Order: sequence, then C-alpha cells, then structure tokens
Amino acid sequence: MKKVVRIIFLIFSIFLIFVFILGIFENRIERIIGKGFLEKKKIGEKFTLIFQINYLDFIPMGISSYHFEGLSLYKEEQAYLIRGEAEDTFPFSLFKPARAKFTSYLDTSDMLPLYLHSRIEMDRKLKRENEIIYHQKENYMISKGEKYVIFYPTYEPLSLIFYLMRDDFDMHKSQELNLNSNQANYTVKIEVKDKREYNVKGENYTIWEVALSVKRRKGEIMRHSMDIKAYFLKDSQMNIPLLVKAYTNVGSVLIRLTDLN
Repeated sequence: MKKVVRIIFLIFSIFLIFVFILGIFENRIERIIGKGFLEKKKIGEKFTLIFQINYLDFIPMGISSYHFEGLSLYKEEQAYLIRGEAEDTFPFSLFKPARAKFTSYLDTSDMLPLYLHSRIEMDRKLKRENEIIYHQKENYMISKGEKYVIFYPTYEPLSLIFYLMRDDFDMHKSQELNLNSNQANYTVKIEVKDKREYNVKGENYTIWEVALSVKRRKGEIMRHSMDIKAYFLKDSQMNIPLLVKAYTNVGSVLIRLTDLN
C-alpha cells in the first residue's frame, strides 16, 4: 500500500512540475504573440476575446470570454452591448462548478455603463442575480430597489476593460477612476509602467505594461484591495489585453489571452 501511495505521489509531483514549466513557457509575451491568432491584429466593430484563467500562474482554473457586440437597443435608445462569461474547469470544477454571466450597456456618448446584469451559478444552481441601473450625472445607482451613491465617472468590470482598450497610454500615464458593480465604491488607480517593442516572426509589436490598484473608498466597511499588472498589445485602433495578473488575499490569478475573433 505504501508503495502505491509513493508511486501516486511521484506521478502527481511530476505532473505538477510539468504544468509549472509549461505555464512559465505559455505565459511569456513572445509566446502569446507567436500563437498566430494576433497576426491580423485589427479589431473590428464586433469582437470576442477568449482567456485562460490560472491560479498561481500555472494551475488551470477556468476560462472566460469577453464579447463586444456593437450597437444595440437599451430602453429604445442606441447603446453599446458587452457580454462577459466565466466558468471554472478541471480540477476546480470537480468540487462545486461555478459559472458567471454579465451583460452591460454603455452610453454611446461617454462609454459609461447605463445598466449591468449579473448572474452567478454554483453547483449548477442560481446563487445570485442582480441588476444595476446607473445614473452617472446624478451620482447614484439603483440596485435591488435601493439607491446608492456613486462617483462620476463610475465603471463596472466590463466597461473598465473597454475603457482601457480604448485609452491612449501615451497621453494618460497616470489616472484615477471609480468602480462599482455591487453596491460598494472602489477607486482604480492606473499607472503606465513601461512600453516595450517586441519582434516576433519578423513583425514588430508594441506592448504596454500597466499597473492597476483597486481599493475600497475610505469610510466604507471592509476596505478590500487588489493589485493588478496588465500587458496590452497596441493595435491600430485598440489596446488588446494579452496578459493580466491579479494579486489577491488568497494568491495570484493569471489571465492569458488565447484567442481573438
């Protein structure tokens, strides 16, 4: 019996080492660019980004997708529609499978969120569902029938990603935004750290390194915080997120772009 346990432990250890080394290789900027799906580089009026989510950089945790669907109707007015989805994968899905879906409508004039719908499932059962209506210029939002103070301009995760993809990092080296997707107000400090040139397969690529510090506002209970490091590929029209690393209280989470349509 002890011999069997040792063999299983050895196989598991070899597997972890292999996954760790593979993770280091796959998470290199040159490797992501060299995959081929970025060769066209240009993003159209509609696009989809697919990401691999890893815990501690190399342990597969889940997949997520970001869908920018262009113009759509929201309350009989033109608005930009964005959808986001995420779900866990093996081995995390062996315990309690989780899935999250988000839908956001953005104002066409300032690209700020008008509406956010979120749905979270745990173990294939509805865990939480919520709708938020943003009144940006009046500095409040409605969630579950309650009115909450927000600070102009306030984003939620989907619209914040879109803002970063459209931002001019040459012009905005340092800035501060607001974030609220679940009743609590956060500040997001954004700082451009570096700009590098990569040559992959004879093509030149410009990569931005951007640091984000997310903190709950002063005076609010449970001041959570999170630091993020993100790498964007400068496209002719947008900044494409290649790699994002979030540092949380329970370890780091790495998000890597795997496809673009």
